[in-house]
Amino acid sequence: MEKKKKANGWLLVVIGVTTLLIWGQSLLPATSSPVQSDTVRGWLSGLLGQGPVALFLLTHTRKVAHFTEFAVLGCEWSLYRHRLCEKRGCWMWLSGLPVALADECLQFASPGRAPQIRDVGLDYAGYLCGFLVVWAVVRIVAEKRKNKT
Repeated sequence: MEKKKKANGWLLVVIGVTTLLIWGQSLLPATSSPVQSDTVRGWLSGLLGQGPVALFLLTHTRKVAHFTEFAVLGCEWSLYRHRLCEKRGCWMWLSGLPVALADECLQFASPGRAPQIRDVGLDYAGYLCGFLVVWAVVRIVAEKRKNKT
């Protein structure tokens, strides 16, 4: 029982750090965003080469980054929900929405940036995808274990 509490505490720390990293990106001025995007594009083009998937990712790097960072956060919250209790914590699928709203509102404080409501939707869609992927994997594993016994 003590190990589970400790693991849950560490998972909350990871969730907090991820949230702060997401918000930190929104506080960066608009001038630093293209530099980061170009760095990621260079890395992706070397990794993926040519093709339609690579072209899409290279064209929409910033939007894919929004989606991905919130998908990671969704995975973390889903793991936390599973570790806490299968029957409690159903509200956790909603916890990504206030984070996404706050993320966009932080851009009011960033020089040259402005919040966009569609980014809130994109962020939350990423969060839900990450949350649901982990939820589905946990369900599949639980079902397989149940069938073994």
